[in-house]
Amino acid sequence: MHWRKIMHSLKTKLLLIFVLLSFLVSLLVGGMDFLHFKKNIDQNLRTSLSNTANFVEHTLPYNSFASYVKAIEEKSSTSMDYRNFMGQYAMDSGIAFLYLVTQDGDKVPTIEISNFMEEEQLIFWESPAKEALLSLAENKIYYSEPYTDEYGSFISIYKPLATSDGIPAVIGVDLDVSYVKSLQKESIIGFMISMLIGVGISILLSFFFASSITKPLSSLDKELRHLAESDADLTIRIHSKSKNEIGKVAESFNAFATKLQDLVIQIKIAIDDTDSIKIAISDSSDQTSLEIDKISDNLDGIREQLEILDNSLSENTAVIEEVTQNIESVDQQIISQSAMVEQSTAAITQMMASLSSVNMVAQNKKTATRALWEVAKEGKERIDQTASSFKSVVEYFGQIQDMTKTINAIASQTNLLSMNAAIEAAHAGDSGKGFAVVAEEIRKLADSAGTTSKSIATLIKTITDSVMNTEKQVTATSTAFAQINEEVSDTLDAFSEIEQSVSELNSGGQQILESTNQINSVTVSIKEGSREIQTGTQSMLDSAIRIKEASGAVTTRMAASVKAASDIQVSKKTMIDLTKKMNTIIENLKEQFSQFKTG
Repeated sequence: MHWRKIMHSLKTKLLLIFVLLSFLVSLLVGGMDFLHFKKNIDQNLRTSLSNTANFVEHTLPYNSFASYVKAIEEKSSTSMDYRNFMGQYAMDSGIAFLYLVTQDGDKVPTIEISNFMEEEQLIFWESPAKEALLSLAENKIYYSEPYTDEYGSFISIYKPLATSDGIPAVIGVDLDVSYVKSLQKESIIGFMISMLIGVGISILLSFFFASSITKPLSSLDKELRHLAESDADLTIRIHSKSKNEIGKVAESFNAFATKLQDLVIQIKIAIDDTDSIKIAISDSSDQTSLEIDKISDNLDGIREQLEILDNSLSENTAVIEEVTQNIESVDQQIISQSAMVEQSTAAITQMMASLSSVNMVAQNKKTATRALWEVAKEGKERIDQTASSFKSVVEYFGQIQDMTKTINAIASQTNLLSMNAAIEAAHAGDSGKGFAVVAEEIRKLADSAGTTSKSIATLIKTITDSVMNTEKQVTATSTAFAQINEEVSDTLDAFSEIEQSVSELNSGGQQILESTNQINSVTVSIKEGSREIQTGTQSMLDSAIRIKEASGAVTTRMAASVKAASDIQVSKKTMIDLTKKMNTIIENLKEQFSQFKTG
């Protein structure tokens, strides 16, 4: 229980919070420093590798992989001096290996630039680094990630070399990073030590700050306990010399206690004043009760007279309403009769208008039918003339056919003569050649005339057939026009009969319209008289209803007044009971507030 109390104390919680915050801050700062240190080391390693590769590129006395290999194999003084020079440079710079790499099919030949490994011959890289292959393939600089093999821990750069023979080659530089890893381990150990020291210091500072916060709180807790254990003593105050927030809390509590003390004093004074008010309320309640009894008696008498008046108004209103209903029934019948008369008048007027329209249409159609009969008659005459003309045309075409037969016979005779002339010209020899030419032309002319005559004969036969067909159609049309004339004549007679019947109907409709107008005039007069009677009875009914409503309103208000008087009586009794309860409460308040010590 003692340890649990310690763990739940404010001082322990504040101490744990400060220690945790210090540990997190130390961890954050140390982690950031370590990452910055690692980033700087990586940047410096890449810079060193890049500078070495650039130095090799600018100092290499050969411009291709093959020329360098050849110089090494021949052990030229230039290549040996350069290897020794680069070996010394590698030792001074911390470089492990310097070499050239190329690719020959599936093989990766390589040769050392420096004399660090004392290798003076071409070797083939069995498991080449992927960065070296990418640099050869893409002609770009590639850095490898740190790696470890049987020689140690290294990081490498592969930089393309500009060759004169076009065969790609790269410069490889391996840097030993074993020393760098040892530095990283030492930095981690230093970081852990510094963090532990920082945590220890933070624990001491946290203990000091927690004590400075909890000590005034403990003092304030003692003062509040003393105030709680005292017997309603409002004169007790908290004494605190602290000027921080805890001291302000103590000052605020003292100010609250002072205001509470003044409030209790005012409540005691108010309780003493309520005794005199209680006596005055008791006397006023008795006088009010007597006056309310008188008002109740007067209201009962007025309510009885209003009930009598209300019954009389109800009887008169019922009689007026019955008369009004009878008048409304008569008025409704008159309105119905007037509506039917108006509908009949409108129907007759419309019927007469329709008859007039029918009569006009019949006259127009009769005129149009007569004109149609005349046109049909004229058409038949012209068709007959056309048929006669077609017969003349047929006769003319017969004469033309005879002419074409004559022309055809003449062409045959001419052709025969031309043949005889040609025979005679042939008998005549050279002297008859001119006559033979003329005879040939005559024969051709005869053939042409015969052909044309046959074409004309064929065309005339076709035209003759068409004309004969047309003559038949004209004859049929003439027969149709004769039938049309008969139908039009019958239609003309029918329109004459319709015109006579419509005239008789129009005369009868005019007489019916005059009768309905007289009935309508009488109905309007009756309707106006009924409306005046209805207006008078409605005014009487409205007056009676208003009087009844006024009487009902007065009755309702009288009932409300009676109820209000009754409610006042109840309220009076309730007020007396509440006054008694208030007396009891005031006595209790006096007893309770007398326990507070205010001075």
